[in-house]
Amino acid sequence: MKITDVQVLLTRVQKGRTWLFMTIATDQGITGFGEGSSPSGGGSLIVGKAGEVIRDMLVGEDPRDIDRIWQKIYRRFAYLGNRGPVTCIISAVEIALSQKTLNSWLGCRG
Repeated sequence: MKITDVQVLLTRVQKGRTWLFMTIATDQGITGFGEGSSPSGGGSLIVGKAGEVIRDMLVGEDPRDIDRIWQKIYRRFAYLGNRGPVTCIISAVEIALSQKTLNSWLGCRG
């Protein structure tokens, strides 16, 4: 199983509050969904840009190898600090990959 696509979805449901959602798709038709919103005003926009940057890092990876992917992202952005945008993007990826792994074990699609 390989990751084939990563999409970042930003939504603004109220003034000054943006939510970040992420989808990660595989070559077996399984899609995981994650959320990594930043609570501060406009923070999710920064996290969204980071999500676009990591797309190329994730395509081709095995989505079941969550720990290795977590470390790969963390090390790429470690110079930004170990909180804030870094943890938000990792959170979105980890949730999406965990859901994707569970779906593959259960035989779910989409």
